[in-house]
Amino acid sequence: MYFYYELDAVHFSSIDSYSDPTHRWHLSSEWHSIMTDSYLQAQVSRFSHLKTKISFGKSALAFIPRIIIKLKGINWWEKKLAFVLRARNIETTLKVEKNRKSHFL
Repeated sequence: MYFYYELDAVHFSSIDSYSDPTHRWHLSSEWHSIMTDSYLQAQVSRFSHLKTKISFGKSALAFIPRIIIKLKGINWWEKKLAFVLRARNIETTLKVEKNRKSHFL
């Protein structure tokens, strides 16, 4: 049996990430890797990453970072241009695989 978990979060390059005092962590497009590829993988239910989409708002210049991401990739954009061409939100979809015992689900 599979469940899908969709998370919408503010990207670390967005001013909203720093202006809201409730934000403790500033997330990048690879935030999910601690549960899918790293040390938390053994402690939480099994997750697999399906997709990540970054939104840039509705301005006329929002097409520039989208083109750069298509040409160079999300990781390149986040390392080199994230604070120049700022994002708004991250939409991530994970698949939760409940085929093993879990204390959390």
